[in-house]
Amino acid sequence: MEALLTTISELLQTPLVRWGSITIPVSVPLRLILAVGLALWVGARLEAWLLARLARESAGDPDTNHNDDRRTAARLVRWPFVLIAVVASLADTGLNLDGLRKLGGLELLHLGSLKVTLSSALLFTGALAFAWWGSQLAERGFKRAFALRGVKDDGGITVTGRLVHHATMALGIGVALELLGFDLSALFAAGAIFAVGLGFAMQNIVENFVSGIILLMERSIKPSDVLHLNGEDVMVKQLGVRSTVVLTRDDEDVIVPNAIIVQAMVKNYNYTDSIVRVRAPIGVSYKADMALVERVLQEVGNASPHRHNARAAVVMLRAFGASSVDWELSIWIDKPWTRPTALSDLNKAIWFALMEHKIEIPFPQLDLHVDHALLERLGARRDGPSA
Repeated sequence: MEALLTTISELLQTPLVRWGSITIPVSVPLRLILAVGLALWVGARLEAWLLARLARESAGDPDTNHNDDRRTAARLVRWPFVLIAVVASLADTGLNLDGLRKLGGLELLHLGSLKVTLSSALLFTGALAFAWWGSQLAERGFKRAFALRGVKDDGGITVTGRLVHHATMALGIGVALELLGFDLSALFAAGAIFAVGLGFAMQNIVENFVSGIILLMERSIKPSDVLHLNGEDVMVKQLGVRSTVVLTRDDEDVIVPNAIIVQAMVKNYNYTDSIVRVRAPIGVSYKADMALVERVLQEVGNASPHRHNARAAVVMLRAFGASSVDWELSIWIDKPWTRPTALSDLNKAIWFALMEHKIEIPFPQLDLHVDHALLERLGARRDGPSA
């Protein structure tokens, strides 16, 4: 048994490749194969766990495509493990890497104080490749985050995703140039001053852009929602990154900057449900039978075709006015955009019901009582001798 182990040990130490001072025994590729295999296995287990979480988050969404999620998860968890395994395996071999260091220091280009070596060129290429790969993942993850919140086929999401891609690429290019040997401190200082001036000039645009991202992420306002904005009811047609397009009741399209929606107090009739209340105030004569008035209004409200079936009509005596007893009939409807039509139909039904039961709807009246003694004195002064 000992002889077998000795033979295996000698076999593993047998040189496989000789290159100058570099000697690679058989054990090195075997270690690499085992390390990469173990890293791939661990990555696969993490990938399965990640996909299970994605499936739970997107449960009930038949349009979810898990193929892109599988590729993204594999890239995120497999290759970092493989890279760590390779580096750890090479570090444990005890190889003499002086030849590789000399090869890496080979000068390829000399421009003034800048010397481009083989190692810096490889690092530059690797940084660019990693930046491109990371920007693709960032863009896809950004779109995926919005898709999980129900935002699909929105042009603003595509534009924002491309901005994320370009921003990531710009950061990666800067890091790559630093690795190549360029001194970007002066460029960054000038860029910072330019960015401050550009920020002041584009303050409103940036504010609207950030507000659009907030609206898209929160999903507190969605297309087809009915809002009460700036004193009028509008319907959201399109929610963009910079602005939101709304439709007024006059069929007019209005472009509203997103910052206004974020900063203002907005009433969203569709936030939790689409049920809203319609109030119809009505005044009747003091001579009317109030019990009959209440019964008639209750029947009109319950018979309204706009009323939500789960909510009964409510009749309330609001006040004793100067010329009438003020009542209010209210119903709940499930279509906020049709509220003016529902109110009009409800008012017409109230009118015909009160006329049928001969209940008077008074108009404002003013009685003027004059003191006769005062009139006589005023008349005597008018008819008296003039001064």
